[in-house]
Amino acid sequence: AEMQTAQLDIAYGDDGKTNAGAQRAAPGFGGQGNVKTITAPGAVTITRGAGQTVTARQALFQVKDQTALLSGDVRLVNGPGQTATGDQVAFDAQSNRAVQSGNVVLTGGPDQRAIAKRAEFDTASDVAVLTGDVGVSQGKNILRGGSLFVDRKAGSSRMTTPPGTGSTPGRISADLAPQGKPKAAKKRSK
Repeated sequence: AEMQTAQLDIAYGDDGKTNAGAQRAAPGFGGQGNVKTITAPGAVTITRGAGQTVTARQALFQVKDQTALLSGDVRLVNGPGQTATGDQVAFDAQSNRAVQSGNVVLTGGPDQRAIAKRAEFDTASDVAVLTGDVGVSQGKNILRGGSLFVDRKAGSSRMTTPPGTGSTPGRISADLAPQGKPKAAKKRSK
């Protein structure tokens, strides 16, 4: 596989001081002042540990704030079968939070999928909140509601629809597929 490179645009500060956080986030970028932002206008891939990657069409890193905004076909992979895709994602390293928005799709295996307009992740507590026309499917079973709260540490989730939101205010809808083959009706003998 041929490695492709992209241009990084780095904005330095005026004070001429070296910022330790900037050097950690952007080592080897000269050291001429503080690195304020790093912009990657081409395809971006960020690898964080085994099996954890983020890809996007472009990225903007705010070094001082320790935030990143990735946009354009964003795909987060967190191990085998676990992905999150969307139009953009904003990371905040200081608060351990990420917000993914625009056509969010989460997968958790071959037949588990959740869709929403927005997903907020708290990586420290391993909690996610999906909002905006949420749909959850496992196989042929589908639940629809206004929001979904997922606590991965506790292994629990809760779907709600506040009054006045969505196509069915205050209600959750479900399409449930029968399990297995239906039993034939027994004929009674006379």
